[in-house]
Amino acid sequence: MLRSLVGSEMCIRDRNRGPSPRRAASGPRLHPLTSHEMCNTHSYMSSDVRLSSVLHLLLHMADAPAPMTSEAMAKAMGSNPVVARRTFGGLREAGIVRSTKGPGGGWALARRPEDVTLRMLYEAIGAPRLFAFGNRSDHPSCLVEQAVNAELDDARQQAEAVLLARMEAVTLASLSKDFDARLDAIGMKRSDIRHA
Repeated sequence: MLRSLVGSEMCIRDRNRGPSPRRAASGPRLHPLTSHEMCNTHSYMSSDVRLSSVLHLLLHMADAPAPMTSEAMAKAMGSNPVVARRTFGGLREAGIVRSTKGPGGGWALARRPEDVTLRMLYEAIGAPRLFAFGNRSDHPSCLVEQAVNAELDDARQQAEAVLLARMEAVTLASLSKDFDARLDAIGMKRSDIRHA
């Protein structure tokens, strides 16, 4: 079964089944989930957005006058409090944030924004895979596949080293400065922003 995205809808082609519920005049057989007459053949993996979500929340947290509750974090992440706590648990273990229980409790930065790098955050959330492509087999007997794996592994390792070095150079403070510059460019300041 091939799955591919067309716009924001999923289109499913199944070559192994009998007659399709719906078929374009001269196009592929389509599952009724889509109204599109054509499918592309590209497959897409969903992106891991945890680092982006964590950065977003930490920038708000740096300005917050009081700790952020798990409920407020979940709302900003488009998730639920359990997922927010689980996501921030790794940051707490890394000493980046702290949490307090009870009334008035919540999550707050435990370090200065200048001391928190993207790489620290990436590692604290479990160092998710940076690139989606991989080897067909990790221990191939085919010499062609061994050559392909060697080149792909080398390219991936070099790209990861560059990306991790860049992530080491970016701090919460530098992101905050960029945010302020963007606000200034449109004539706004942080106090104008009302955001979960």
